[in-house]
Amino acid sequence: MLAVKENQPHLYEDLSDHFDRVLEDEEILPRSRRHATRERNRGRGEHRTYIATPVPEGLRNREAWRDLTSVGCVVSVVHRQGKETVEVRYYISSLRPNAKLLAKAARGHWTIENVQHWVLDVVFQEDQCRARLDNAAENLALLRRLAMSLMAKEGTKHASLRVKGRTAGWDDQLMAQILTAGTT
Repeated sequence: MLAVKENQPHLYEDLSDHFDRVLEDEEILPRSRRHATRERNRGRGEHRTYIATPVPEGLRNREAWRDLTSVGCVVSVVHRQGKETVEVRYYISSLRPNAKLLAKAARGHWTIENVQHWVLDVVFQEDQCRARLDNAAENLALLRRLAMSLMAKEGTKHASLRVKGRTAGWDDQLMAQILTAGTT
């Protein structure tokens, strides 16, 4: 499953038009193609509606997406401090058109994103990096992700990745284990 963003203008526009038509009368969709969830936490309420359909006939450049089987739409309505915000996201997928599968994949995607960004910010202090010259920021980001991946693959247990990274700075044997993680 891939998220569709506005930097793919034809795909985004085609999916937006398709789901505008679908959402006009979503009740006619089979039950397996629509799913809704409600959550309350941290002072906010969120209602998500998931819609999954087969790929629409008029989708431009469909052949560019191998194994494309379905498309999805997630409408999130968030209530926080008396204000309501609505966000709509679109997806393309090789999964069958099933809204519960879409919900699981979309939520899983954001869990991975949130965990990775938290680790990069807290452990590697990525937000504090002020590298701006040429490709420095991209190169450092790549090295941080590589280090995070290698530390996660290396098998020893430490209190956290931050502790493991600091310990590796003092312990050449641990550093060697991290650098060769997954190669044996």
